[in-house]
Amino acid sequence: MALADIAANAQGYANQIGSCTCTEQGKKYITNNCENGVRVNDYSVQLQNGQWECYFHYTFSDGTSSQQYFEVSSTNCMNEL
Repeated sequence: MALADIAANAQGYANQIGSCTCTEQGKKYITNNCENGVRVNDYSVQLQNGQWECYFHYTFSDGTSSQQYFEVSSTNCMNEL
């Protein structure tokens, strides 16, 4: 009896109570999986203090790309290619 209830109602319960978290930078929910995107460095700008602003986005298996992000780094991210 309990197994029949689980079989009949488990997905509905999970949909009602559960949550999916795939909201971190560089992640996207694709075909029931939280996928890690591939980081693509777009360009970098050297700041007056010698550090670098690195601009990048992520690409995913479904052919889409993320918004552009940036981070400040002590090294030129374009040298990491």
